[in-house]
Amino acid sequence: MSKSPTSTNEKPQSSEPPKKKLRKKLPAQRTASATSTATTPGILVDRIEVVPIDSIRPYPGNPRRGNVPALAESLRRNGQYRALVVQKSTRYILGGNHTWQGAKAGNWPEIAVTFIDVSDEQAARIVLVDNRSSDLAGYDPELLADILGAIPDPNIGTGYSSEDIAAITRAVASTEPMDLSSILHPINAVVKETDEDRKPTRTFDMDDEPTDEEMAQAYKEIEEDAFGEAPEDTDGSAFDLKDDVTFSSTTPWGIPDLRLDMMVDVLPDPLDTWAGTASKEKAETYEGYWLYNYGIDSTSGMKDASRIILAFYAWDEWFLNWWFHPARMMTKTLNAGIEYAITPNFSQISSMPAVVNMWSVFRSRWLGRYFQEIGVKVIPDVDWILGDRKWLDEIVLPGIPVGTPIISIQVQNYEKESGSRDPAKQITQDVEHIVDVLQPETVFVYAGKPGKALLDTWNLPCEVHYQANRLIDLGQYRAKLKKNKEESGERVRIK
Repeated sequence: MSKSPTSTNEKPQSSEPPKKKLRKKLPAQRTASATSTATTPGILVDRIEVVPIDSIRPYPGNPRRGNVPALAESLRRNGQYRALVVQKSTRYILGGNHTWQGAKAGNWPEIAVTFIDVSDEQAARIVLVDNRSSDLAGYDPELLADILGAIPDPNIGTGYSSEDIAAITRAVASTEPMDLSSILHPINAVVKETDEDRKPTRTFDMDDEPTDEEMAQAYKEIEEDAFGEAPEDTDGSAFDLKDDVTFSSTTPWGIPDLRLDMMVDVLPDPLDTWAGTASKEKAETYEGYWLYNYGIDSTSGMKDASRIILAFYAWDEWFLNWWFHPARMMTKTLNAGIEYAITPNFSQISSMPAVVNMWSVFRSRWLGRYFQEIGVKVIPDVDWILGDRKWLDEIVLPGIPVGTPIISIQVQNYEKESGSRDPAKQITQDVEHIVDVLQPETVFVYAGKPGKALLDTWNLPCEVHYQANRLIDLGQYRAKLKKNKEESGERVRIK
């Protein structure tokens, strides 16, 4: 019940002069360049200030439970792009509590804020609506998939994990509605996971070695996948293949050498990129070869799954089982009749320690040599740290024979990195150096539209073969599907 002006609960006014309140001296603040000169009533935000991070406090009892590690990663990757909103009188954070925690976790000494002069009641309402408004928002999965597909390393600094991105990609590619609520609205999907609920995926973490039963179940998930067939009466080693094999190396690091006599010398013609559901209609009459990226799409719909170039231009997690179970996977390759493969593209990241990136080179080259030893000809994938000529010459290129007929690189996306003001120019210079050293007849380039525009500017002394990435066909397929549904009056919706 509200109080009346004559309420007996009110304190009587004192005739004594009010005592001067002592105010704690606050740390110095510096004003950022962004200021507000708004005169419209209701605009509370004024100038942005950079203050010591410990001079402001989280809102007490904030009910929101944020993903602090994700925000810390975003701050590391993207920087602080939005000022925290802080109540001026209490210095409580009303908007950005978990960003503040992420900055603390990253040992930031200061942070950008904007102070607003509001009552405690207004502050509570702002905290509630700031949290709730994001819960009430929705997503267009197709547009979300497009943005995720347009940036390199979309699982870094975006809040989306590799598993999230894989689920979104599969949902958008599918003709059937799929429930993405647990990803797009995780606060509404509180699920207690049990051993019964947990389902194996196609790939596994390093720290969680899968059992044979889990592997068998995981492969069954590739619906009607001819490549996934395995002999019923073997343990995956029908040709007595071994997991622990050592291959010869001329490098001081023991990175296996590839054999020149087991290289792909001529690309199959025609060669199209398999995009799962988006390729099934074409596959009915198509007689050529497919570039097939393992782990992304099923081969269901292919008339002949042996007519592929096996590639690994996908998230590393999706093909780690090749490293953990090489004998099993090589046996499947032989059983499927596959003759060609591009050596796996294990990621190299400039911010990672050199030994981690060297491990990526080793695994790629080791599996490539294994392919060759079982009779599968390969195209060496050449991946490297942009602009690091020493890394190229000492780690990446040794072990790939000079005169290799075809080498493969992927230029799906590129961005500015430290030390490279012009990444397009740097990529071009690096590729020119690679070609100068290896002297291939053909450079096979797996790329999207930005990469295609870049390679059109190259002037190499060899043939350049452009292979469109699967997202191009997938995008055309989705547009066609959406148009057909709209014309038929069917509601176009993906949950």
